[in-house]
Amino acid sequence: MKIEVTKLQAIVHGICLPLGFVFSLYIWTKRISKFFKLPSRSASITEKNTVIKRIISCVLFTTLSILSLFLYPITTEDYSTARSVQFFRLIGFRLQGILPSIFLPLIVTIFLFLGPLIMMVYDHRETKQYWYEMTNIIKLRNFVFAPISEEIVFRSVLVPLLIHSGFKPSHVIIFSPFLFGLAHVHHSIRDYLHGTGLIECIVAMVFKTAYTSIFGIYSSFLFYRTGNVLSCIIPHSFCNFVGFPDFGAMPTHKHSTKIISALFIGVVLFIVLLKPMTSPILYSI
Repeated sequence: MKIEVTKLQAIVHGICLPLGFVFSLYIWTKRISKFFKLPSRSASITEKNTVIKRIISCVLFTTLSILSLFLYPITTEDYSTARSVQFFRLIGFRLQGILPSIFLPLIVTIFLFLGPLIMMVYDHRETKQYWYEMTNIIKLRNFVFAPISEEIVFRSVLVPLLIHSGFKPSHVIIFSPFLFGLAHVHHSIRDYLHGTGLIECIVAMVFKTAYTSIFGIYSSFLFYRTGNVLSCIIPHSFCNFVGFPDFGAMPTHKHSTKIISALFIGVVLFIVLLKPMTSPILYSI
């Protein structure tokens, strides 16, 4: 199955995805809130209601982003398989290779975060407190809806669109994640409008864009190699739980030798095992 799309169309479409994703989070008006029986943004908005609104936005925009692929002719040469099945395979919804997609990319990602994980084990009390301080709706957003919506929009939809337009897969893997990073800039803009200093917001924006873009490269690589969006969603959820590693705390930790050793061992294992454990053969591609 092939999407008949030009490079220019794919680029414009790709730019619209992060813009639309962010816009969907701030679209709430009194009328829309009333339709979903939620307080409007002019009302006293609790954290829970804000999160519920954004979850609804993510679900709707994710569905719309998938449907947006039908703006272009989609051709197929495989008449032995239903077009709907081929389409879902195209965007990474595949039963073939589902078990390795669930476990192998997660294992590789765990190796990368081995040092921070060991530190979390030693700091069990703080980790437990961090988990229990989050409300269930925040957990649902951070570990379920955010990974699912972001990976479907920026991997399932964006990656096939760019590749089918004629861009080299390596270029798509490296450069398309910057659009994913762009979708996180609004956090810094919001903080600035709420009184945070300009320099602080710029530093936070650069850091977050760089970090999310690097993760996006990794996630796009997983999607291209495995052909299954689950191989991106599950590591994404795991990374949201671990968070950005606190490298500054590692040298002064009372178990610093073990933590830093685990960090280096994990990175070596990650580098050595990444390609073998994401071999397309393992995922029936």
